[in-house]
Amino acid sequence: MENVYRNAGERLGRFISDVKISYDTFANVTGIEQERLQEIIEARGEELTLFEVTQICERAMISADYLFGMQDHPYPFDPTEDNLRKFHEKIQAALDNKI
Repeated sequence: MENVYRNAGERLGRFISDVKISYDTFANVTGIEQERLQEIIEARGEELTLFEVTQICERAMISADYLFGMQDHPYPFDPTEDNLRKFHEKIQAALDNKI
């Protein structure tokens, strides 16, 4: 089971890097403390909780299938240009509303 968490941490870190947002921004969107995000990404033996998976998937719109290595793109939608633009708009709206 440990490898699943490690892979999820790696994929989460890749996602944050790919969408070019800071850990602080991602923490604000998901409601997960920045320090805890670092632990998850670095996979220091900490287990990713169901609550954290839910927060990440629902608030940051990341597919759980992506986090756990069952699909290659992180979005629960087709990653077209239009959908990616909408994704970034939703992330910005979430930040503006300070979830």
